[in-house]
Amino acid sequence: MIRKVLALGLHFGIPFVILGACGGKPTAQVPAHSAGGCPPAVAAAVTKAFPDATQRGCEGEHEDGMEIYEVKLAKADGGTAEVEVSPDGTIVQVEKVIATAMLPEPVATAFAAKYPGVTATRVERVTRPAKGASFEIKFAGKEATFSETGAFVEEEAGEAGDGDGDKD
Repeated sequence: MIRKVLALGLHFGIPFVILGACGGKPTAQVPAHSAGGCPPAVAAAVTKAFPDATQRGCEGEHEDGMEIYEVKLAKADGGTAEVEVSPDGTIVQVEKVIATAMLPEPVATAFAAKYPGVTATRVERVTRPAKGASFEIKFAGKEATFSETGAFVEEEAGEAGDGDGDKD
C-alpha cells in the first residue's frame, strides 16, 4: 500500500518522506534544484564566471532538444545578464545588456545602414564559447542580429513588452 501511494505521489510530482515505520530513512528525496534553485554544478559555474554578480533566479528549460538552465544575474556595476548553462556546468551562452554607445563600430555602422533613422531601444551582447559574439538590437517591435564584424545575421519580430527594460 505504501509503495502504491508513494509511486502515485511521485508520478504527480508530490515528494514524500516516510519515516518511523520504514526504519527512519527517507524513501524519496527531492533534488535541490526542483524547488526553484539551480543544480550545484550550474550555480558553481555561474559563481566562478561571475563572482561579483548576484544570482536572481534560475529556470530550467528545453532548448533545441537539450536541458538548459537560464540564470539571471544582477551585476555589481548595476547591469544585468542572463547565462545559459548545461546541467554539467558548461556555460553555453551569456547575454549582457549594453549601452548603444558600446556597440562596436562595424555593428553600429551596419545597423545604421540597414535601418536608417531608427533608434535602438535595447542592445544585448550575446557571447557563445567558440562562436564569438553577436549583437541583438531591439527597435520598433523588431530585433536584428549582427555579428561582431557587422554582418547581418537575421531579423525577428520582437517579443511582446520588449523595450529598454530588463527581460524578466
